[in-house]
Amino acid sequence: MKMFQPLKDTRHKSMDMVHTSCMEVTQPPAKKVKNSRVRYPNWEKHETLILVKAYKRQMDEYNAASTKGRIASEQKWERISSLCVKGGVARDDEQCRKRWQDLSKKYKKIKGWEENSGQESYWLISSTIRKDKNLPSSFDKEIYDNIDSFMASKPLMLIQGIFGTGALGSNLQEDTDVPSSSH
Repeated sequence: MKMFQPLKDTRHKSMDMVHTSCMEVTQPPAKKVKNSRVRYPNWEKHETLILVKAYKRQMDEYNAASTKGRIASEQKWERISSLCVKGGVARDDEQCRKRWQDLSKKYKKIKGWEENSGQESYWLISSTIRKDKNLPSSFDKEIYDNIDSFMASKPLMLIQGIFGTGALGSNLQEDTDVPSSSH
C-alpha cells in the first residue's frame, strides 16, 4: 500500500530569497514549531522602522488618491510588503500584517495611557508596573514616535488600521528618512 505525504501548508508565503532590481535580500528560513505553525525570525528594530514607514506611505498615498476606492486587505499588505522589500526588508504580506497588528495594539495601549491615565508617563515606569497596568512591558520609543507622528491625529478607526488603498507608485527609498537596512 502506497502512503501519500500530506500537502504542505501554503497559507504562509515563503520569501527565502527576494530579488530586486539593485540588490539581493535574503531571509533566514522559517522554523516549524509545535502544531505545524511557522515561526519566522524576530523583527529587528530597523526592519520595524521600515515597516512603519511603508505603512505610513500606504496611508499617505491612499489619502492623496483622487478616487479613494477600497481594495482588498490582501492587496494593501502585498503593497506594504513590496515597499518593505524595496527598503531591504524581506518579509511577506502576512508577516507585515501580523507585525503591524501587534505594533498597533501596543501603540494604542500606550497612547491611551499617556492621554488618559493622569499618572506617570509610560516611559518612566518600570516594566513590572507596566505589566500590572496591562501595558506592554517594553516598546521602543523611536518606533512609538514614528508611529505617533502620523497616527496621533487619526480617528481611532484609522489607528486600528481600517482604511483602503489608492493608486500607488514610487519607490520607498525615495524618502530620505527611510532607515537603512544595513544596521
